[in-house]
Amino acid sequence: MTKSGDKDSGHETKPAETPSPWVAKMIDRVTPSCREVTRLISESYDRNLTPVERVQLRLHYKICSLCIRYKDQLATLHNGLAHHDKEAAEHRPETLSPKAMERIRRCLDENR
Repeated sequence: MTKSGDKDSGHETKPAETPSPWVAKMIDRVTPSCREVTRLISESYDRNLTPVERVQLRLHYKICSLCIRYKDQLATLHNGLAHHDKEAAEHRPETLSPKAMERIRRCLDENR
């Protein structure tokens, strides 16, 4: 579980048993729309969601497998990009080459 408590550790979330129709209707009334849920899922990577937002998401997941799929896909992308960034950082030079530094100096001198 991560800081917001909504993203899982890279494995897919299975939808819970489908609630009875009246429970699903009640959940639908108290949870945000799918559009709002996808916004909250995305925001959860940038900030800690409030406890109310986390509860709303968890309730919404009870009735919406598409939002679960979106959350899982976004987690996969996030994890893949984080892994790629770590690998890229290992191969990135700490400083510019002397040749690049000289080109920058020349450009700065020309623009003065």
